[in-house]
Amino acid sequence: MKKHSIAFLFVLYYLPAFNWILNGWATSPLDKFSYLFAGLAMLLLTLRFYKNRASSQLSIKVLNILLAIYLMVEIAAFSPDINIMRSTNLIYFVATIIYAKFGKQQTITCIPLLVILFLSLPTVSFMINRLLSPFTATNINTAFITKLTLSTALILC
Repeated sequence: MKKHSIAFLFVLYYLPAFNWILNGWATSPLDKFSYLFAGLAMLLLTLRFYKNRASSQLSIKVLNILLAIYLMVEIAAFSPDINIMRSTNLIYFVATIIYAKFGKQQTITCIPLLVILFLSLPTVSFMINRLLSPFTATNINTAFITKLTLSTALILC
């Protein structure tokens, strides 16, 4: 029961970020298909850890440092309510949980999947288009093709 209440509080705390993500996917023409990247990343993460056992080797010192970084970023994102920062920090927290449960090696191997999850966030398409605009004519498809290329490269690594 205690684990479920902590998970419920966690989801409740991140409800505005989830709302922002869903709203971005629904209303932004740039992020119209970004949910595909989130689904792909979550499916691959689930398959990766479905039968894995928890690691017995855990560095409490490293875990404390990771959680301290998480809390500092969360405090920085809280007062101005920066949704992209809070959402990125959520992905970082997922990485911290993977580290705590499965160890350093499994966390390192999950970084490409977490980057794909980051690519699914709203405004990432805008950032990609902004970054590529000096080099190429950008449109709605540019960010999607760039995300698809990066995701494919990350999965093949």
